[in-house]
Amino acid sequence: MGEKRRYDHGTLQNHAQKKKKSSSSDSEIARLNEKYPETAPYAKVSSHYDSSKDLNPNEPLPPLPPISDPYYAQAPFNHSSTAHLDRSSAVNDLSYERLEFLGDAYVEIIATRIIFSRYPHLPAGRQAQLRELVVKNVTLAQLAQGYDFGKRVRISNQEIESAGENAWTKILADVFEAYVAALVLSSPADGFETVEAWLTQLWAPLLVAQEKPVVNPDAKGALARKLVSRGVKLEYEQERKMEMDKSTSTQKYFIGVYLTGWGHVKRHLGSGTGQNKVQAGANAAADAMEGNKDLIEACSKIKAEFDLQRKAERLNTVEEPAEQASVKR
Repeated sequence: MGEKRRYDHGTLQNHAQKKKKSSSSDSEIARLNEKYPETAPYAKVSSHYDSSKDLNPNEPLPPLPPISDPYYAQAPFNHSSTAHLDRSSAVNDLSYERLEFLGDAYVEIIATRIIFSRYPHLPAGRQAQLRELVVKNVTLAQLAQGYDFGKRVRISNQEIESAGENAWTKILADVFEAYVAALVLSSPADGFETVEAWLTQLWAPLLVAQEKPVVNPDAKGALARKLVSRGVKLEYEQERKMEMDKSTSTQKYFIGVYLTGWGHVKRHLGSGTGQNKVQAGANAAADAMEGNKDLIEACSKIKAEFDLQRKAERLNTVEEPAEQASVKR
């Protein structure tokens, strides 16, 4: 009975603590709402990315989604320097500087969702590089230029000059992100999905241009198991210097695989490319097994016979001392 009372007492204490925490939390939310009330509706964000549509890099620039709410229509193109706004109160300051803050986050999360869904084979580090490729200022500025955003921007020349080098690229990228924010804010119910579909189309050429995944990540191991034995080796060598693809900001390595053994000296078996040496080497091994099947199978048979002979010799070597020891006894 005493145990049950202690249990009930403990349960009541837990309920009381939870209720106290809940009340405290509600109080903090109330204070937040009173001091910093919401000024824009929260957009509905889809729980998953729709990857059912194929990426088509050959499609022309898709139509620019219109901003449905006039309140947000011009804001993405206005710099605060042209409005002479009172900087002490930014509640009604709908310059692209404010909208860019929100748009930057939407662009980042949409890029993340697309890459996470379409490139599950890539390691996290490579996914991050791919995301950086599509969200960087140069990429967004190029997209903004495609829609002639530059002609619509209202900003003082003094502001551009004070911004320093590459100022226009940064401005256009900010304007693009501001436009994304305005699209979402003007249509809270479906604005996010509209923007996500639009950005997927815009980024398709960059995404499709990425290196294909390694067909067989264990290609090097598989090739070695077929060919390598005592006195036989496979060598992976760089066939030409690494190249940088400026359009995708990715490296490209060129690796060849060579066989020495089974009657061959530095026999070229295959070549592969990749965004790092490991990937290029794996692709070279896969190329060898696909393009030199007959040679590899012939060498593999010789290897099998050789390995059996060596195994028999090792067994004989072990058995002879055992027999000699038995005779001595």
